[in-house]
Amino acid sequence: MRRTFCLVMILGSSALHAQTPAFEVASIKPSQTIGKPTMSAAKGGRINATNVTLKYLILWAWDLRPYQISDGPTWLDSAAFDIIATPEHPMDPSPDNIEISRQMMRGLLADRFQLAVRLEQKELPRYALIHAANGPALKAVEKWQNPTDMRVRGGSPGHLAGEKVTMTLLTQLLSDITGRQVVDKTSLTGYYDFKLDWTPDDAQPDPASPSIFTALQEQLGLKLQSEKGPVRVLTIERAEKPAAN
Repeated sequence: MRRTFCLVMILGSSALHAQTPAFEVASIKPSQTIGKPTMSAAKGGRINATNVTLKYLILWAWDLRPYQISDGPTWLDSAAFDIIATPEHPMDPSPDNIEISRQMMRGLLADRFQLAVRLEQKELPRYALIHAANGPALKAVEKWQNPTDMRVRGGSPGHLAGEKVTMTLLTQLLSDITGRQVVDKTSLTGYYDFKLDWTPDDAQPDPASPSIFTALQEQLGLKLQSEKGPVRVLTIERAEKPAAN
């Protein structure tokens, strides 16, 4: 039997508090760019986003995967925007400050997109990342000195190479690949380099290339174990296109 846990929050523009970190200035315009969406943090924590949809921004602001979002306007994943947003108080654009940046983005979406959402915890199928029988085969390395030292490269479908990454980042990548939430139960708290090669589900089967599940065990000494557990689910209750400025 599926269980739905208690309501966590409803966020609208009226729910923001004065002490919440915020963007001092934000420019939002319909995008004329063709190509993939991009978003980066510049000096002082300024966010530069090009050709991004509201869905893209919600996924980033709440650290969600697509399967965790429901409802929303018809233009949620089609109307694209260019955004430049400058924080009230400058900060280093590092992984240590990413939650502050996410909070500011949530506030910006509530203010400019009139976004209101409902967050819930639902009991759903997910994967636990655990040690395989022979134990982890990751290469432990020193923590990054500069945030840009933590890198993940894809190159082609079915290939990942990570440098100075945490298990938190690896589980996020595996969530994207499997389409199901992955929770870290490895107790590995360091920074690691890795290479992973597998056959994507939508690719032509290749006997010489393993599935993501087999590749994890053979190449990284880790295992995805099916289980049920609480998964965050975000329901969009209201959203409007922002006025261009």
